[in-house]
Amino acid sequence: GYFLKNRQAYYQGFRKVTEEGNWHEWITFILESIISTSKITKERIHALLSLIQEASQKIKTLLPRMYSKDLIEILFQHPYC
Repeated sequence: GYFLKNRQAYYQGFRKVTEEGNWHEWITFILESIISTSKITKERIHALLSLIQEASQKIKTLLPRMYSKDLIEILFQHPYC
């Protein structure tokens, strides 16, 4: 996603490496993409963990006999279940 949003900078940086040998700018761009993507991924992981916890608590409250850790894992691994 980062490269698609920053397509112009990607190609400009790549061209500068090819034409001018400007590796510093290119490496900086790549590192910024890694940092940005990592932050987004971390936020998504935290949101997913929160959703798993919320679903777990709901099932424990509403359907205590059906609750199991395995059920929660299956629901999030195979949502079609």
